[in-house]
Amino acid sequence: MDPAGNLRNDIQTALHRQYLTIWQRTFVTDIHARLDRSGGQVRLSDKQWRKIFEILGRPNNVIAMPPRTATSRSISRRVKKPFRSPFRRAGKRLQWRLRKIGHWLLVVAAVAVGQQAFDLGREQFRSSPTAMRASSSRDSR
Repeated sequence: MDPAGNLRNDIQTALHRQYLTIWQRTFVTDIHARLDRSGGQVRLSDKQWRKIFEILGRPNNVIAMPPRTATSRSISRRVKKPFRSPFRRAGKRLQWRLRKIGHWLLVVAAVAVGQQAFDLGREQFRSSPTAMRASSSRDSR
């Protein structure tokens, strides 16, 4: 049993009816063309299915389509994102700048601490007993 073939036959029968409106005739013709192009593998929304069955005179009829095979790409619908503030980009830019300033401050602080340690070490070297003897021997000459 070919559900798409049955649907094609039902659509052809409906197109021979005289009481279809222009919109219904155009809609059914478009669905028929899509069925032909896709070889019966057309995907229709629930609303389109309901409209087709309404036009065909079978509003509660359900066609059992074969299960879809897994495709290499998944069809996903975009989830509507909540409203974003127009200042979001500016806020991100400000965060980035503050983070960059913080990094530079850490570098400057590390250099300052290193310099303090170096100066402190030099001062301690000058005030050590061996250095005092060496400097006093120079002074006495």
